[in-house]
Amino acid sequence: MQPLAQRLHVEIEIENRLAERVLSSRDLPDWLDHLRSSFHDLDKCLPGGESSRTAMQRIQSVVDELRTADHVCIAVVTHGNLMSLLLKHVDNRFGFEQWQNLSNPDIYCLSQFDAEPKFQRIWTSQETLTKACK
Repeated sequence: MQPLAQRLHVEIEIENRLAERVLSSRDLPDWLDHLRSSFHDLDKCLPGGESSRTAMQRIQSVVDELRTADHVCIAVVTHGNLMSLLLKHVDNRFGFEQWQNLSNPDIYCLSQFDAEPKFQRIWTSQETLTKACK
């Protein structure tokens, strides 16, 4: 994000609530299976980890604060699992399979129409980002 912020002459604010979700503090050889099931059981919480529901509430609290701020356009940068949980919060159909299909980087536009938030994937290439920033 740093190169883009410099190009646009904007400041980056670090928000600790956007840190990646910790699935478990223990080594999990079958972590992918646990992650898959955490999209179905939102309250599943492994030792030293954070449930999907708790992570959703954490990132949603950031989005709620930003929605009430006096800004026209806001970019939020976070990690894939946390972002996917925000998208699942907006649309429960977003799940493990959609998380698997995220690219790195990936960009979604979250907008509000008639008090119901919606999202759209807008990342297709580096060219997309370049055009969006002009």
